[in-house]
Amino acid sequence: MAGYLARLQLKLVWRGVTATTGRIVASAIVLLYGLGMLALLGAGIVALGIDEAASVRGPVLTVAMAAVTLGWPLMAVVSGGDSNLLDPARFALMPRSGRELAPALFAAAVLSPGALVVGIIALLVVTAWRSEPLPALFAAAQLVLGILTSVLLVRVLLAALGPLLGRRRVRERLGVVLLLGVIGAGVGSQFLSYDRAGVLLGPELLVMVTAAARIARWTPFGWCWSLSWDAQQGAWPVLLVHVVASLVLIVVLASCWVRLIDRALVNPVIRDEAARVKGSRLDELLPSGLMGALMGRELRYWRRDQRRFVQLISIVLVPLVMVFPAVLGDQREMIALVPYMCAVVTSAVSAWGLSYDGSALWIIALSQVSAVQDRAARVAVVALMSGPVLLAGLVLALVLAPGYDVPGLVGMAVGTWLVSLGTGTWVDAMWQQPMPPPTASVFSRNPGSTSETFVGSMLTMIMPVLGGAPSVLLFILATVTGRPVLGWAGLAVGLLVGVLACWGGVVLAGRRLDRRWPEVLGKVKERLT
Repeated sequence: MAGYLARLQLKLVWRGVTATTGRIVASAIVLLYGLGMLALLGAGIVALGIDEAASVRGPVLTVAMAAVTLGWPLMAVVSGGDSNLLDPARFALMPRSGRELAPALFAAAVLSPGALVVGIIALLVVTAWRSEPLPALFAAAQLVLGILTSVLLVRVLLAALGPLLGRRRVRERLGVVLLLGVIGAGVGSQFLSYDRAGVLLGPELLVMVTAAARIARWTPFGWCWSLSWDAQQGAWPVLLVHVVASLVLIVVLASCWVRLIDRALVNPVIRDEAARVKGSRLDELLPSGLMGALMGRELRYWRRDQRRFVQLISIVLVPLVMVFPAVLGDQREMIALVPYMCAVVTSAVSAWGLSYDGSALWIIALSQVSAVQDRAARVAVVALMSGPVLLAGLVLALVLAPGYDVPGLVGMAVGTWLVSLGTGTWVDAMWQQPMPPPTASVFSRNPGSTSETFVGSMLTMIMPVLGGAPSVLLFILATVTGRPVLGWAGLAVGLLVGVLACWGGVVLAGRRLDRRWPEVLGKVKERLT
């Protein structure tokens, strides 16, 4: 059975990679990027094998591999939990016990992307000890112990948290936490690069790494990865303790995993797929009539669907990523681009609303509501959510980078924003992409995406730039020449072009949908189950 599940794991991965031409291209790009990062990492690890790095080799490799062993289980939990193949509950109807299923599930887990990456890194660690035969021998032993420990840690943690991860809201919030963590790391790196990079890259770095390694070697995450360092130092009693502790940890983890598999076989986790509908006061705040009802429906979708919330965060991400480097690097002239970039990103945020609706879209398609009215309501909702962010970007640019032509800046930002609203709703009506169900991870994608998705995504970025080009040019001229009349002209041109583009996008998109509702419904229903 182990061979069967291992082959099935490889087939499912291959099927997901080669499902469509777009997925093949995307997988090739991701593979090349991953190989590039792995090559850089491998070069650094192999460079530790030179004689000059003998004193730092042990601490660096120990703390690095301990961090990998700790980080992989945490990433597996935050990214949404278990895969369908490795979920023990799928085997509840089979006459197998946990002890019989564990080897097969372990074989499939070893072939997962995370385990393969850890295995490759551990193999590079062996090459880093090539100049010292005895530590290299223990590096080969710790490779086996490390992979066993890492895989079992992930399986035990996911199996233990299965009931919690089975809740839809928990998975959604974990996805948002992961995204916010990535954003925070990006923003924090800006502070690090300007304030403390010089300090950390000095001798203090080696002191910090050595201190962290001495702590990590006595934790369950570093027991198995410190064997070579122990052998290099000749600390044989410590090495023996680490070997025994690693073996005991593996036995305990394997025993716990078998017990958790037995529990899942007799008490499978029922994943909470449905969302609980609660009352809302949105209807009291929105205008009465058909437009208010359509806006209320769209607002509730944005509030309840965490995938859309993740999209909305991207509008906030742009100013965060741009403001901190500009302020810290004393390049405040770049802050003027913050509201402009917020306006451009708005198009991508509003472009796939029909795809996210999925099967719920039939309510609008079969009603007597005009698609033009539905488009107008969706544009109004996106404007309500992105407008405050755009306003904050304008205020931030005027406060932190005074001296720009105010009317020209407003015309550039607001005009491009209106063009983005029209572009987004038009692309939404022109192309639809199959989306995973709302119960999936916020980062999951359907392998059925086509080249039309790529075209639509490119247009959401290109058309706002082209539509806002006249107002951008007038803003630059007004700022350089100091002639206010050019700024007011930019404001007028930006508002005129933006209003026409927004109105045209709503009308053209609505008319197209009124003619092709059956075709649209057929596209959005092709989702993963």
